[in-house]
Amino acid sequence: MSDLLIMKPFILAHRGASGYAPENTMKAFALAETLGADGVELDVFLTTDGHVIITHDEELFRLTGQKLITQKQNLKTLKTLDFGEGEKIPTLAYFFDAFGKKFSVINVEIKSTGLRTNGIEQAVLKLIKDFKMIEQVYISSFNPLHLIRFKKMAPEIKRGYLIWPKNRTTQQNFWIARANPQTMNLPLFWLKQSHLEQFGKLERRTWLWDVDNKDSIKPELTPWLSKSLGAIITNYPDRLRALLHSQN
Repeated sequence: MSDLLIMKPFILAHRGASGYAPENTMKAFALAETLGADGVELDVFLTTDGHVIITHDEELFRLTGQKLITQKQNLKTLKTLDFGEGEKIPTLAYFFDAFGKKFSVINVEIKSTGLRTNGIEQAVLKLIKDFKMIEQVYISSFNPLHLIRFKKMAPEIKRGYLIWPKNRTTQQNFWIARANPQTMNLPLFWLKQSHLEQFGKLERRTWLWDVDNKDSIKPELTPWLSKSLGAIITNYPDRLRALLHSQN
């Protein structure tokens, strides 16, 4: 773990400090700042009336108890819902206004699926430019088409490709070549030395998510982490920072 300290990867609060507060809410983002996170990871959808809103699920039952499809709602309807502890759904504009300059890194994950765009890339890009957030924002997605569109519209904005074990390596390599992401984002449980070697050769940083305890990272992988790890995404930013300091 000492190699991690040499690298000093960014500590990003996953959906805010979601281990302590309702995920993707202003309360979770405020707590992330209080707990010393370098930045946050958050998820966005586009409403039917063109607002970029922050929430994770395509269907809102888990978060609100209401069987509603996120992308089929307007902002007024979404604002009537309780997302936990009385928290209301935030817009990306509201988040940027409140926290945009308080974090070094903001990972905006686009959750929309499908081959056709619904305009979310243009809407997110406008907010990034309006709030002058080009330096802090990374755009990430499991859907490489979002990254390709951002590459064409605003190549200066950094991109991260979210990968998952069920996706074939040949498919991933195909999309990596076209999206040209600066980071490769993967779940910790799937981390292998071969990934770090491959991404390092491609001059791409590795970002990990679901890193929450001292047993998360295999000791044999730490030499490779110092070469290519860029960020660690965690539900408990204070715990992770304390762990890194304790291993110094």
